[in-house]
Amino acid sequence: LKRGTVATVARRSETPGEVVAGVKVSAPRNQKDAPFYWKFIELGTRNMVAAPFIRPTWDSGLAEIEGAVISKLAEGIDKAITGIG
Repeated sequence: LKRGTVATVARRSETPGEVVAGVKVSAPRNQKDAPFYWKFIELGTRNMVAAPFIRPTWDSGLAEIEGAVISKLAEGIDKAITGIG
């Protein structure tokens, strides 16, 4: 589960200049599907204390995410000012 959790920054093509960031839980190489139980670990249950791993991953990648947002924002402003793009 730890190897399949990564911070992601992706641009949505349907809205020009929009940047989407998040944390992705994906399947390990030897498995077809991502584990469904990550929600129980992250949020806890009535019988189990939460052991967050997504929030720490997000926090550790925050500088990278902010940099991507600033970069895309500057790119959009430049395109709007120059009319090129």
